Parts: sequence; C-alpha cells; structure tokens
Amino acid sequence: MINDQIKQRALVFAILIVWGGLILWFKLVQFSPYGIEEGAARALLLTWSLTERIVNPIVFFGAPDFRALIFIPLALYWSGSLLAAKVFTLLSLFGAVLFLYRWARSTMDAEVALIASGLLLIAPLSLQQIDAMGAGVYLLLAFGLGIWLNQRIRSKEKLLTAWYFVHLIVVAAIISLHPIGLGYALGILWLWQRQPINSGMKKQMLIGLGLSAVFVGLLQAGWIDITWFNNPITVLGSALLAINDSNSGAAWFAGAVTLALFAIAVIRSRKLIFNDGMALSLLLASLIGLLCADKAWALLLLTLLLYIGTQQLIHAQQFGMRGFMAQRGLALAILFIVAFIFMQGDKSHYTTLARADFGDNDRLIATLVASVGQDAKLRVSSQWPGRTMLALKQATLPLPPTIDDDARFLEITQGLTHIIFDHTDPNNRALARQIARLSGNLSTLSREPGGVIIEVRSQRNAP
Repeated sequence: MINDQIKQRALVFAILIVWGGLILWFKLVQFSPYGIEEGAARALLLTWSLTERIVNPIVFFGAPDFRALIFIPLALYWSGSLLAAKVFTLLSLFGAVLFLYRWARSTMDAEVALIASGLLLIAPLSLQQIDAMGAGVYLLLAFGLGIWLNQRIRSKEKLLTAWYFVHLIVVAAIISLHPIGLGYALGILWLWQRQPINSGMKKQMLIGLGLSAVFVGLLQAGWIDITWFNNPITVLGSALLAINDSNSGAAWFAGAVTLALFAIAVIRSRKLIFNDGMALSLLLASLIGLLCADKAWALLLLTLLLYIGTQQLIHAQQFGMRGFMAQRGLALAILFIVAFIFMQGDKSHYTTLARADFGDNDRLIATLVASVGQDAKLRVSSQWPGRTMLALKQATLPLPPTIDDDARFLEITQGLTHIIFDHTDPNNRALARQIARLSGNLSTLSREPGGVIIEVRSQRNAP
C-alpha cells in the first residue's frame, strides 16, 4: 500500500516536471510585465511593497482579492521576480487539476478523469491564464480546495469544527476573486439543503456561507477590472482559439459551438450535476459568468465541459459491441480533434507572445514606457494602475475625478506627469471631455486603439 502511494506521487511529480518544463522550454509563458491581469498586478505589487517596507500607492486602490494572500510566499522569498510569480501560477493550475482529477475519479471514473485532466493541461486557455496570472487558475484551485474541505466537514459530523472555519475563509477568498465565485457558495448551499447531515449542521452551514458570501460580496462590489455584459459567445470563442480579435467569424463560430455543446452536456448530465457540489458549483459559476464574461469565466466553463462532455462522449457508444475501436473509436476520434484544436491554439498563443501582442491596453502602456527615459521621475495617473506601475516601476495613481471646475481639476492634476486611459470607455467620457477643454495644459502625447497618453504640463510652462 505504501509502495503504491509512493509510486503514484512519483508519477504525479514526473508529470508536473515534464508538463511544466515543456511549457517553459517552448516559451509558452513569458516573463515581461505585460499581459498580466490588473487584479494580479495589484496583488503582486501590494505583497512586494509590504515585504520590502516601501510606501506604495497601490495600498489605496481598494480591497485586494485572494491573490494578495497566496502571493505572500513569493514576496518573502522572491520579491520582484515575475519568473517566480508565473511559475507559482503554473504550479497552482497543476494543483487545481489534481483536485479535479481526484473529484472526477470518485464521481465519474478514472478514464474520464485522466482524459479530461490531460486536455485541460494543454488547453490554450489554461496557458493564457497562467501567463496572465489570471483569476481562473486560482478559482479552480480554490474550488477544489473548498470541495475537499466540505467533504471533511461532512465526514466529521460535528458542529463548528476547525474545518468549518477554514472553509468559510476559502469561500470568502473565492468570492473576492471574481463574481462567478458566488456560484461556489450557491452550489454548496444547494447541496447542504438537499443532502444535510443533520439539522444543526445544515443550519450552521447555511448561516456561515450566507454571511460570508454577503459580507465579501459587499466588500468586493465592483470587482477589480470586471467588465459587465460582454458578449459571452465572442469572449469564449476568442479565448478558446487564443486570438485577440473577439469579433472575428472564427470567434463567433467557436463560441457558439462550445456553448451549444455545453448546454447539451449539462442537460444530459443534470442528474450528476444536481447531486454533486463541484459540478453544480462550476455550472452556477458558468451561468453567473454570462453577465461578466471574460477568460476566467471561460476557463471554468471549459473545465466543466471537458469533464462532463468526456463522460457523455465515452458513454454514448454501445458497450455491448466487441472490440476496443467499436467501444471507444468515436470518442477517441473526437478527443483527437479536440486535442488538435488545442495544439493549434497553443501555437497561436506562442505566436502572440513572440510578437509581444498583449492587447491594445498593454500596447498603450508599452508606448508610455518607451516614450519616457529610464531615469525620468514620473507620477502617472492610470486607468490600470497595477499594470502600469509594474511596467514603469514608478509611482502610479488611479485616474483623477472629473469635476465641473476646470481650475480645480488642474490643481488636482498638477503633481502628475502623465495620464493614461481608454478614451473610448463609456466610464471615461466625462474625463476625456474635460481634458479636451484643457488642451493648453494637458496635451495628447499618443493616441492608439487602446487609449490615449496625456502629458500634464506645468502651470508655469503652459501657454
């Protein structure tokens, strides 16, 4: 028994070394300060500033999410290292897949768990989220940890155990990462409502989860860099194909087909889903994410589709037929096609990294970095303060408030050297109009698809 466990752990470690080594060897993850999620950048800068005892304006940008806590080891031992942060995220995804493999093996079968977990590890969306240090990776990890803790609580059959309080912390962490984290809390509440151990534990869990969800939800209202009411079809399609053009025909086609397959798989697996905490949590998170579609949501939706879709695909064939190909031929053919599409997406992701195409907003930040000297002392106001500070390595503040008094606005911005923001964002229209009125003091340094860079002139040098 002990030898079997040692062999299994050695095999897991070997898979991690090979998978992670190939990703790093083929440069499928880059270590520049671009392409990182705003929330991850803020969390990383916050932990770095605290461990280095640096007065940093990042601490005033609002409540951080769960990543600020789990990045603490990075700040203690590898402060300032983006390489360590990316490798840590890679390890986190592998840990999340181990949780998912364990779950699928116990609720479905080992064959489904192995195939789906392997596909998830090579999915281009997984690589994108590693590279961006995205919330999707840490959501999957926290979902897996939460389900394991929930099982521990149910096995103890006691009120207010240590596992109960740790689980509440994990729930709060999940919700802090993204609005779709509410799906986990709702899924666990549903499970305890339908399958209670006893009335006392049921009441305890309902109250604890409800209070945790409401408190953190109010604290994180307006989650970091979350855009509401995106088109989920194009967001999903572009994320799966690893392309930046979300309005292309390929993105529309891939997103529509994936959502249709997801709906079919969910309907066919509804019995499993409504009796399992992980599957139900992933489903509810996917449904909530339709209102705030992004790559983190797409990763969770893809994860559920891979596991329940693989199960339905394998079981769709008639097992009474003789021969391996008769029983698995169709499933293997379709899985081979999916793996081929994923590898093409990985190639597209590599090409994107090779030409340093991280999106319009990051190109705008890169333009600002290139336009100023290395030794110039700057004070920048940015729509993306975390990402801008990470690239510039200088103090960055959030955007100034728009006010009716132009003279007062000039006083507020007097200490700044540059303002960088997306002028096409509806939330920034008032700011764009005010800056246009004050063109004598605020001149446009660069205008790009990702936004504008405004140079703030000194009152003494203004015409």
